[in-house]
Amino acid sequence: MENSCHQTKYLISYGAFAKVKESQRMSDEGKMDQGEADGIRKRCRTVGFALQAEMSHFHQQREVDFKQMMQAYLTEQIAFYQRVVQQLERTLRMYDGL
Repeated sequence: MENSCHQTKYLISYGAFAKVKESQRMSDEGKMDQGEADGIRKRCRTVGFALQAEMSHFHQQREVDFKQMMQAYLTEQIAFYQRVVQQLERTLRMYDGL
């Protein structure tokens, strides 16, 4: 899901930038008014900024999620090995009685 979401965002931004190139070419050929081409460029920049903001948010959230996951994992590892130590101590005490 995550990969297809990023791929969709990439395709949208790629399409927007392709539209800018096309509109500039058409403007250069006199097939489009320069003001219209400038408007397309401005909207494309908006799409690019929105994409940058979304990716930045995604990376920040991924860092938070990774930190929480690692803290939970390490907490459980500590608890597990504490139980192992307790079992080993009980086993050692059993040898005291022999």
